[in-house]
Amino acid sequence: MKKIISIIAVLIAMCSVFSKAKKSNNEIKNDVKEIYQNKNDYSNITGTPEDSVIFYGGFNGVNDYIFTQIDSNFEPDTQAMSWADAFVSKPVKPGSRYMLEFIDNYVGSPSYGYDRTRGVYNVPTSILIVDVPKEPGLYYIGFYDGKLCINSGELYTDESSKFISPTLGKVSALKDVLKYYRGTAWEPLINEELEKATVERENLKKELKASKKSKKSKK
Repeated sequence: MKKIISIIAVLIAMCSVFSKAKKSNNEIKNDVKEIYQNKNDYSNITGTPEDSVIFYGGFNGVNDYIFTQIDSNFEPDTQAMSWADAFVSKPVKPGSRYMLEFIDNYVGSPSYGYDRTRGVYNVPTSILIVDVPKEPGLYYIGFYDGKLCINSGELYTDESSKFISPTLGKVSALKDVLKYYRGTAWEPLINEELEKATVERENLKKELKASKKSKKSKK
């Protein structure tokens, strides 16, 4: 039953996106502009590590984001950021559900959601959904290549590639989280997670270095 409800929620969200495609170019641009008015303002946030969740993640080649809350059991909400390599949400309700409705990609691919070149919304083959944990705290949604995100909503999982790995991306993303939440009740938890992620990153670097050395010795 829960699976059916989830599917219905996604279909409703998709219909919402498609309905926006019927708007004029100016109407769409005004919608995005209005959403972005308070995009990077974290000065009056509400929510603490005891009652809320911050979800964050890395994105390659993306500088504008809009996530929309799609679970009808929770109040409507929009999370937006602009000119940022990582996405950092404001505190959200545990158990809620967010869909990546829009990203503007600067690496040459069409935008996910609103395509500025055509003035319409487009939907990828697989929508990126964030199921917010029911437990309060920080939630890393992973690292995404902008093109993969646009085309199929896929998480970037190759740790050994020259491309930024999820582990390396987590450290960078957490530094952005700290930048926005420094001086708040979230700071101690962010510093704790950053310390853990930094250790994981250094261990990964050592493993990759040893692996490359081993491959060279076998040749």
